[in-house]
Amino acid sequence: MSQLVFVHGFNVTDGGAGTIGKLARRLGHLGESSQFRYGWLGLLDVRLFDRRFAYMLSGMVSHGAVGIGHSNSCPILHRAASDGAPFRHLILINPALDADVAFPPSVERVDVLHNSDDTVVSLGSLLPFHGWGDMGRRGAVRPDGRVRNYDTRVLFGVSGHSAVFADEAIDRLASFVEALIEGNR
Repeated sequence: MSQLVFVHGFNVTDGGAGTIGKLARRLGHLGESSQFRYGWLGLLDVRLFDRRFAYMLSGMVSHGAVGIGHSNSCPILHRAASDGAPFRHLILINPALDADVAFPPSVERVDVLHNSDDTVVSLGSLLPFHGWGDMGRRGAVRPDGRVRNYDTRVLFGVSGHSAVFADEAIDRLASFVEALIEGNR
């Protein structure tokens, strides 16, 4: 069983308990899991500290791990993998990441759960000199056979940036992500 590494998004005061933490609790039966919590950040903090967080995250990743992130954690996961963290699989939920970013060759599979009604990442992509992009709205657009896109508005009937973590959708999200991890999707 692979190590599961969960990373929360930006602007949360609960360490991700209301978003990625809900998913982590539902998937704990799949094996070793950990949550990387970096706390609350403002916009400037994201710009200043995401690289450091990627470095810190790299130190806790086992070979063949699955990285699961939401929003701002997706650029952190991407950077950690690009810098050599041995992720086998990335599951990116509403990623605040450029839609045309290239994934490092060491990552065997990338699943992008985006929402075509996600305006948060679209606004974030307009910030000058910032690393955020609108993959969370559009999905990944660079042709790459390792990358699969899933529109959560279509799959789960939810709308918006963190809507998949709502009580009415979280169990369906957990089942879907479990199938991705087990290679059944």
